[in-house]
Amino acid sequence: MAAKVALAKCEDYQQKNLHASITKLLELLGGWEEFVQRGERVLIKPNFIAPRTPEVPAQTDGRLVAEIARQLKQIGAEVLIGDSTAWGSVRNNAALSGLDQPTLDALGVRLVKFNRPCRVTIQTPAGPKKVSIDRTVLEADKIISVPKLKTHQQLFLTGALKNPFGAIVGKRKAWWHFRYGRPETFTDMIVGVYRKVRPVLNILDAVVAMEGQGPVRGSPRKLGLLLASADAAAVDRVACELVAAPSAQVPMLAAAQRAAVGATKMAEIELLGQDLQEFRINDFLFPELTPLRFSLLRVCRSIGRQVRILMSERRENRSTE
Repeated sequence: MAAKVALAKCEDYQQKNLHASITKLLELLGGWEEFVQRGERVLIKPNFIAPRTPEVPAQTDGRLVAEIARQLKQIGAEVLIGDSTAWGSVRNNAALSGLDQPTLDALGVRLVKFNRPCRVTIQTPAGPKKVSIDRTVLEADKIISVPKLKTHQQLFLTGALKNPFGAIVGKRKAWWHFRYGRPETFTDMIVGVYRKVRPVLNILDAVVAMEGQGPVRGSPRKLGLLLASADAAAVDRVACELVAAPSAQVPMLAAAQRAAVGATKMAEIELLGQDLQEFRINDFLFPELTPLRFSLLRVCRSIGRQVRILMSERRENRSTE
């Protein structure tokens, strides 16, 4: 059976447009009841990588996350939003993305940071591996993954397959770059995490994507589209078509193929909703690639940068109290 990927036009992040687009996506996929039941604890997993506002589209836009949470609350789900950031705190990064505390309070939704690592076994083509995934992720009844479509200077282009990597707590992610820095090993591990986390639904933020030297220092590129599917590989494969990316150069899709996870060929995918060709662009800027493996010095510098950012946040919070 072909993997279904729904596409819905979304001009911007105004609540009315987000509501219409997400409603359309879910109608195409059979409705929220296909994925979530009343009373279930649902974790929304965005990409809150660094303290950036939407003008620098490194993060999932918080207004999109808020609308998904609003619709889940309406069907009677208990909703959490959580992530493990690369830099900054999840609370500050979420607020900068447009998901501040008053918005969370109005929604009746709790924001959680991933700081309770639990050792679990993931499956990779090389065999089982032990990794630390946050307990909040493991305890959720359902997970909705909401990544941002963006370039990545080590992984070329990323979206739904990589987003569950944020279930790895804190600077353990940077340590992976040092310890598992061979491209195949690294991406096989990430796909293993995806298989363990297994989001029931992936909603890709391609309203404004990031091109150039992502995942943090790229430039905004408006695409005006949301994509959704239960199959993360299929979402990423369609995203390649959207921005005319050679899918053979996307390491995350190659890892999905090695693990036989999801649909990685267009012949295996059924498109629903908007005509993809209406949104396809041929001049998306791809990154100049840099080595995937981090040196130990780079890991230490990353940790130092995080400490400085968190200390600065604490000083700012004290000054506003």
